[in-house]
Amino acid sequence: MLIQVKNLGNLELMEDKIKFVNELYLGKLKYPDTISEIGKLHKEFLHKLEKSNISEKNFSEELKWFTNLDRIDKVSKVLHFTEVKLNKKVIYGYQKDSDLAQEFRKKANDLYRHCHFSEALRGYNLCIVFAPIGIICNELSLAYANRSAVFFQMKHYLSSLRDILRAMENSYPSQLLPKLLERKSKCFQKLGIDESEICNLEQENFSSLDLLEGSVGTVTEDLYREFCANELFKLKNLHPIIKSAENYISIKTNFDRGRHLVTMKPVNPGTVLIVDEPYAKILLNEFKWDLDHCHHCHKKTISGIPCSKCVFAFFCSKNCLLRAEETYHKYECPCGPSLHLLKAPRTLLLALRILTTFHLPSIYAKFGKLESVDNLEGKNHKDFISTEILGSTDGIYESHSYDAIYHLISHPDKCKPSELLSYCLTSLLLVKILDECSSYFEEFGNTLEMKLFVASLVLLHMQNLPCNAHSLNELNLEINGTKEDVSDKIRSTPNSEYGAGAFALLSLINHSCVPNVFRLNLHNGKTAVVTLKSLAPGEEILDNYGHHYALEELPSRQMTLLENYYFNCTCAACQSPELWPTLPYLKSIPEKFICPDCSSSMNGNENNSKIRLITNRSGQLVCPICAKEYAQEKLTEELNMVIDEFFLAHEQVLQNEPMKALPTLSSCLEYFHTHLLPPFIRINETEETLKQAMNLLVSQS
Repeated sequence: MLIQVKNLGNLELMEDKIKFVNELYLGKLKYPDTISEIGKLHKEFLHKLEKSNISEKNFSEELKWFTNLDRIDKVSKVLHFTEVKLNKKVIYGYQKDSDLAQEFRKKANDLYRHCHFSEALRGYNLCIVFAPIGIICNELSLAYANRSAVFFQMKHYLSSLRDILRAMENSYPSQLLPKLLERKSKCFQKLGIDESEICNLEQENFSSLDLLEGSVGTVTEDLYREFCANELFKLKNLHPIIKSAENYISIKTNFDRGRHLVTMKPVNPGTVLIVDEPYAKILLNEFKWDLDHCHHCHKKTISGIPCSKCVFAFFCSKNCLLRAEETYHKYECPCGPSLHLLKAPRTLLLALRILTTFHLPSIYAKFGKLESVDNLEGKNHKDFISTEILGSTDGIYESHSYDAIYHLISHPDKCKPSELLSYCLTSLLLVKILDECSSYFEEFGNTLEMKLFVASLVLLHMQNLPCNAHSLNELNLEINGTKEDVSDKIRSTPNSEYGAGAFALLSLINHSCVPNVFRLNLHNGKTAVVTLKSLAPGEEILDNYGHHYALEELPSRQMTLLENYYFNCTCAACQSPELWPTLPYLKSIPEKFICPDCSSSMNGNENNSKIRLITNRSGQLVCPICAKEYAQEKLTEELNMVIDEFFLAHEQVLQNEPMKALPTLSSCLEYFHTHLLPPFIRINETEETLKQAMNLLVSQS
């Protein structure tokens, strides 16, 4: 059987290449209206089932009762997997091409002449990824030189210098060199640095340029902000067993909650509990020309460098390029065109990155002969709970261990039979791409047994990643203009999703429609978990899976959570929806005071764990537990003072002063926790402002 790889037409004709350039530049690349590769595989599979007089429905239903490896084995035998071949026809438009590079550069030159520098930058970046490397071709050096001119105009003088060095390293035409050297001198003048102090600059001495970072521009404020961000998102006392958490975080297991996290000591709002690193992470547009992020570290970049072989990968530095090429990218690089045309979803791309990250022989030795994890999870939790945490390695639960990712819950019993069959076929197709396009199996064992085992792992992760993968988000904010402009941008700019990661520890945090923590994506690919409320010893850490009581009505929340995560939420807002209205009605709910003394000894933040003060005959507020009396006027006056402090902190955030606002926001939330019965609109506003302040700090660090 031959799997036909889509071809975007005969790009040998220059007019077709120009059309390709225009479509790609505008993000409107057109695909042929043909059946997808997975569709063709499915069609061929059904044809072979029919020849064997087996119905698709019966076959799919039977798959539910097997392990992942047995499912893959059954499907591969019907498909005659060893006979499936990819079409090795050259895919034009998805390989280095000097004509395409030149057309991108021409388009960028025209934009540059009209002072559209940001748009020109994208054109030069596309030229850089398509320009052939290591052959007689000037396109790469010309693109670097032209991009350096854009950076000079945008006042990014260090980036301009780097590109000047790259142009010179890649055989920049000697007749054009004087102009380039003149720009180099101007960069040093703008930076206020004596060029003679930087040694060997003609030899791409980027380390010398790196030394200049922090010695130019608005240094004091930028370095202070970076220092604060680094200190703020650093764990103070690392847990000896749970390597991504503070030492007072514990993993618990029970039948109702599964594995979950609790704090073993009191914690204030705004506290960083966890800084987790993904076992594997991907960009959403990994094979769709994301030229705004480094494909290895995910750092925002405007001056990336290309992979020497493929036209998709872009890196912020040689260090990231080399680290990627030494590991996962050496396998994914030759698969890029097929993965692009497959329109691979994030789950499949993340499963692939997991495969290309681990050491296959070690994983096979450990899991190749074991009972599949999907059967393990189908049993009662009491059957497998032990003193050792499920997913730990030698008693340690850490982000870099595949054991933790392998044991993430996958809900195989909830998967529809037709969906399970589709997953099996997709898993086999991905293995076929790896097999025929890369050296993956040549290095690790070129046997059918090994290929089917890898396909079973893909199948496992296609089941456990939808419930456990976490999105990676960023705040794309340019701080410039008047104070009013800055405030408007901060107020109106939302976070945008750019990637996804498989996190070992974050995946153990359960959902609540009234969460007590939030996730914050850091620049290094890690994610911090920060408290929104005061937490008591023994209290469970609860995140929100995108369905908050204030933003979504109960029926919609319950239906979506059940469909996507396979559980019925029983948080306070779901148990008593009449007490937890959505935002429009929340604004009309008055404050309800609780006893500050008694609340500090109560476990939890939910309605059933806090008792509202009642009014006695003399008009005083009295605690029904300890009988202590409070003057309502005094409590109201105190509350109004705290609300005034919140508004001042909110204004500081809007004026781009997040570090000044954070202590006040944390103290306001602590006061609300000990004095008020939720829900209350000011609590929601303060929580959102705390998130905004921390996102702002990360975005500019």
